Amino acid sequence: MAKLLVVGAGFAGAVYARELAISGHEVDVIEKRDHIAGNCFDYVHDCGVRVHRYGPHLFHTSNDRVVAWLSQFTGWLPYEHRVVALLDNDRKVPLPVNLDTINAVFGTQLNAPEDVMSYLASLALPRSPVISAEDHLCLEILSCDLADGCSSIISRRF
Repeated sequence: MAKLLVVGAGFAGAVYARELAISGHEVDVIEKRDHIAGNCFDYVHDCGVRVHRYGPHLFHTSNDRVVAWLSQFTGWLPYEHRVVALLDNDRKVPLPVNLDTINAVFGTQLNAPEDVMSYLASLALPRSPVISAEDHLCLEILSCDLADGCSSIISRRF
């Protein structure tokens, strides 16, 4: 088998190096940083807290083969990621925007994407010509007072 060099010990480099080595190749890995794992690198501080040097990274996949492969090397912590927006009235709504968000923000009980599109279309106010993202937002999503502008409507409603 060949002798190979993998440049970088981040996620991709580490996986390539491991798979090549398993298949019988002699593999050397070089890394410019003082650690492996690239931007996913973390460590446990002296006080016992795990620190993500480059910010937290969440692993996402629906591929069971990927999870099974990674499970050879790690255990998993239960985690459910939820992002919410805090509205002016202290209500929290889910992001990214979905059916629950629309119903919470507008006080509706819509059940299907077609209902959402129809409802939002009923709120839209024509802007001509459309020359900005604000114009598009007003035209396609919200009813806006042309003199007031969409920005104030959005901040009041959201």
